[in-house]
Amino acid sequence: MTFQRFAFSLIVAATAALSMAPAQAATTVSGNFNVNLKVVPKCVFGTGTIANIDLGSADASTSGLTTNAGSTTFNIQCTKRTAYTINLSPTNTVAGADNTGKLNASTDATQQVDYALFSDAAYKNAWGKTTAVSDTATSSALKSYTVYARVTSVGDVIQDNYSDKVTITVTY
Repeated sequence: MTFQRFAFSLIVAATAALSMAPAQAATTVSGNFNVNLKVVPKCVFGTGTIANIDLGSADASTSGLTTNAGSTTFNIQCTKRTAYTINLSPTNTVAGADNTGKLNASTDATQQVDYALFSDAAYKNAWGKTTAVSDTATSSALKSYTVYARVTSVGDVIQDNYSDKVTITVTY
C-alpha cells in the first residue's frame, strides 16, 4: 500500500468514527424584555396666526347695547382623550365681569368702550377667565373654536381707534 492510499484510508476511517459518535442535545435558555412608551397629554395651537376681531365702527353718541359684533376662529390640537379647558382673558377687564373687557383708545387709555366675549353666535354663553369652554379630544386632529365678541356699551368717548388684547389659555 502506498503512503497516499494509507493516509486516505486513515482519513476515511476517522471521519466514519466521528460520524458514529452520539450527538449531544442542544440546551437553550430564553428570556424576554418589554418595549415601553408613555404617550403624554399635550395641547398646541394650530399653525398660523389667529385673526383679530374687527367690531366695525360705532357712533359715540350710541349708548347701551350696540350691534357691533365680530368673531375669530382658532385651532387646538391635543393628544387623543386629553381633557382640556380654554379660558379667555381680556387685558383690560371690567371689575366683577368674567367675559367682559374694555377697548382702550389708542391716544388716551382713559377713554374706553366695553365689550364681551361669547362661545356662541347668539351671544348667550359667556366665555372668559372663569367661564371656560371644556372639551376632550376624540382624536389628535385639529379642532376649531370660534370666539364671538360684541360691544356692550359705547358711552361718551372720543373718536379714536380702540383695542384690547385677549389671551387664550388652554389647560390640560
